Amino acid sequence: MKILTVDDSPEMLLMIRASIQTLGHDVDTANNGFEAWQMIEKKEYDVVVSDWNMPFINGLELVKIIREAGFRHYIYVILCTGNDAQGDLVKAIDGGADDYVSKYSGHDQLRVHLQSAQRIVDLERRLLEMSA
Repeated sequence: MKILTVDDSPEMLLMIRASIQTLGHDVDTANNGFEAWQMIEKKEYDVVVSDWNMPFINGLELVKIIREAGFRHYIYVILCTGNDAQGDLVKAIDGGADDYVSKYSGHDQLRVHLQSAQRIVDLERRLLEMSA
């Protein structure tokens, strides 16, 4: 899959990028939501893994922008945060995210969430092929 990872922490961005690359995916990175949006407008991504708390455009705002853009393909969005505040999961899903994961949950948790994303991406591709 083509994945965009967004985080304002350079260390976290490198760690998540390396983890995703070991799973065999193509990964681009952005340092904040504004930069991510500029990249999304220019290149087709299957998945966006975004930090929630960032300057300029936060992760939840980025999800809203993606959903309102009306792309012809679906972009699966995973919000990734260090916050474990009660209600964040509900806010994320209600805000249009497809999934929610703690930044500190580790490689295996991210792998599991990306496997779910892969199923959705593959399903959409098959449906598009069938309707063509």
